[in-house]
Amino acid sequence: MTLSCPAAKGWKAREDAPRRALHPGTAVSWQERVFEVVETRPLSNGGVVYSLAPWREDLAIRSLERYDESSETGRAGEQAWKAAAIRPIPGALLYEAGCVILRALRRRQ
Repeated sequence: MTLSCPAAKGWKAREDAPRRALHPGTAVSWQERVFEVVETRPLSNGGVVYSLAPWREDLAIRSLERYDESSETGRAGEQAWKAAAIRPIPGALLYEAGCVILRALRRRQ
């Protein structure tokens, strides 16, 4: 099953290396079933396609992410908060530029 999302959810895909133990992907609880993220594929528009498979009973669940309306609302709010926190503050940029100029002037003296 695949799930196409407009933004990354932070879910990790399965890590299957030849000489290492299998590290299962993120466990996702959806419609009262548990799935494993077996593959992730980034999209050109910033979205991600997640390939999900039913959770294997022989694997331990390290963390469980919910996929429902309330968790998606919370995830969207968190992404909006992060996007707003990253934007530079114009006054801070002017302050930094002034500091650089003052340092350069002091070096000349």
